[in-house]
Amino acid sequence: MRQRTICSLAGLAMLCAGAAVRAQVAPAPAAEPVLPAVPVRAGSVEEKATAPVEGYLARRNSSATKTDTPLIETPQSVTVITADQIRDTAATSIVGALAYAAGVIDNGGFNPAGEKYSLRGFASWGDMFRDGLYYGGAWGSRQEPWGVERVEVLKGAASVIFGKASPGGVVNTISKRPTGERFGEIEASLGSYSTRHLAADIGGPLGEAGSPWSYRLTMLARQGDTQVDHVPNDRVYFAPALTWRPSAATSLTLLGQLQRSDVTFINGLPALGSLLPSVNGRLPTRLFTGEPGWDTGKDSSDYLGYLFEHRFDDTLRLDHRLRYGVNKVHWRYSYITGIDADERTAHRSAYDRRDRTAMLTSDTFLEWKLGGADMRHTLIAGLDASRIKDDTVDANWNVQMADFDLYAPVYGQPVVYGEPDVDWHSKSVKTGLYLQDQIQIGSRWTLLAGVRHDRVHATDNFGGNERDRATTGRLGAVYQLGGGFAPFASYSQSFEPVSGYDPDGKRLEPTRGEQYELGLRWQPADADTLVSASLFQLKQTNVSTTDPADPLHPRQIGEVRSRGFELEAKTRIARRVDLTAAYAYIDSVISRSLDPAVLGDVRPGLPRHSASLWADAALDGWGLAGASVGFGLRHVGEQRNEEMSDARARKTPAATLVDLRLSYETGPWRLALNVVNLADKIYWATCSYDECVAGARRTLTGTVGYRW
Repeated sequence: MRQRTICSLAGLAMLCAGAAVRAQVAPAPAAEPVLPAVPVRAGSVEEKATAPVEGYLARRNSSATKTDTPLIETPQSVTVITADQIRDTAATSIVGALAYAAGVIDNGGFNPAGEKYSLRGFASWGDMFRDGLYYGGAWGSRQEPWGVERVEVLKGAASVIFGKASPGGVVNTISKRPTGERFGEIEASLGSYSTRHLAADIGGPLGEAGSPWSYRLTMLARQGDTQVDHVPNDRVYFAPALTWRPSAATSLTLLGQLQRSDVTFINGLPALGSLLPSVNGRLPTRLFTGEPGWDTGKDSSDYLGYLFEHRFDDTLRLDHRLRYGVNKVHWRYSYITGIDADERTAHRSAYDRRDRTAMLTSDTFLEWKLGGADMRHTLIAGLDASRIKDDTVDANWNVQMADFDLYAPVYGQPVVYGEPDVDWHSKSVKTGLYLQDQIQIGSRWTLLAGVRHDRVHATDNFGGNERDRATTGRLGAVYQLGGGFAPFASYSQSFEPVSGYDPDGKRLEPTRGEQYELGLRWQPADADTLVSASLFQLKQTNVSTTDPADPLHPRQIGEVRSRGFELEAKTRIARRVDLTAAYAYIDSVISRSLDPAVLGDVRPGLPRHSASLWADAALDGWGLAGASVGFGLRHVGEQRNEEMSDARARKTPAATLVDLRLSYETGPWRLALNVVNLADKIYWATCSYDECVAGARRTLTGTVGYRW
């Protein structure tokens, strides 16, 4: 992988250098002054829900309704993270890009091989969407932030739009797409742990301006180590895109992706020596407890799809999108099963498996606008479908490793394989029919109503044959008071299929979610500002629960309740300061269970309080033309840990982190230095089952970029 990455870096450098040379224009005459170039990103004049945004403040979204809708008219909380914010905060993962969003908690800690997060008190193992289509889970399908134009987070139950989904909400990313203007960007960086990357993003019309064909090439090659010894974080990413627009009414965009990653799943450290003191001292966060050269997480993620749109007239539009993708991953993962009384000798086990997931997903709908001045409808009716085939082959869950001295590690110990497991093959087919109406009454009221019916059929080679049906709905209303104020209210539902059978042999029903939300947005007409506040209550039913007297026969009568408050603000002050701030209070508890001892317990890994602040200020007013400074604060409150045998480890302390960015731009050039976790604070992002995973340590990244 390292050799292939080096070759990719060299090839990418030559390609970008050639593009930069072709982009040069003749120099101005010497007698005329040359003003510094001001980069203008395509789409910055008239915002669209899928186009680039200048700065951090987006005013439109497509995730909440499938249509290009202003946020001020959307009766449900939505957070949009723009490409500029992703770049300025030096996010290297989609979950990292959400670090300054309200109600989103990183539950995975520092782990380049996985993305685990929670929304409004409900955890998700990486399930995300891309361009409105299901993208996949955490294993082998992590998205590259350089390839996305924006990240949209729809908060709360959202099955009417996305089908099966967590009650907490949905993360939907928007791919970088071709534009009608010629542009280019090259970026090179060098950072902590010998990490370096070279990236490029170029595109424009094919041929003369006004050509019906346009293209975009988004590329990245990264090579480096991480804060944990023997854990690489290498990636090659290539995403070509081609748009054909034969007329103003019709467009077809082809989107491709080839991604190769070489990572290793981070092993948690024992609670004794990490979260808790040990008689042997503290364990270093760089400690790797597996076997170098054996533990691995190599994966590939390849996709090909298209986005098709045709407007029959001013009132009727067809939207059709389809994608086929294949994810492959080879996981060899070791883990600690316990430590001796000496608090230093660890027992280890491991597994070896190869997974392959093939996904064909599509979504087709008609959008119909009708009505007059007093009442206008935007109706959509559509069908989305997916076929997902999962294969696990050459799996062995019975791999044994020699004991390991945590304080004097000796690597190269033998790895002994037991009897292999039977290969596992499964297939699921999902279809969803939906209908939605957005109603504008006069200039103040916006009403939203939708309904959807899903069918899911899942089979496997062990005789599993499960059929689930679910009907979900949503209602919402927004009233624009004037002065930029817009209160809103909504009710929405969700569902998630669950595999297995209850003690009576009855197939488990899908879990159900419902959300009630009241909110207020403020978007003054004369300022680049959007402030949102919301109160919500989420409830998930059909949750499996176990009677302590009969632990082998769980019943599907449990319930989880999450309620809270979120505040989020984004503003640009005098075109000199970009500011984003967020706060969330989330109380997520077990509200119904067969075990009375856990009733009312706060759910593990979910802090009640979280807050963040990021400000990026231009320093022109201090005589430093082109310079800017960014400063960030992130706070995650105390959280309860899951299944910790030592009572002292039942909670993880709160942590407050500081981030910093220094930047200088002159003409087409940009230089930046980002420091994540400036104080190098050691904190434990997640602890469960007597193990803890550290959060990201101090990371420095220096970047040089060139735009034309």
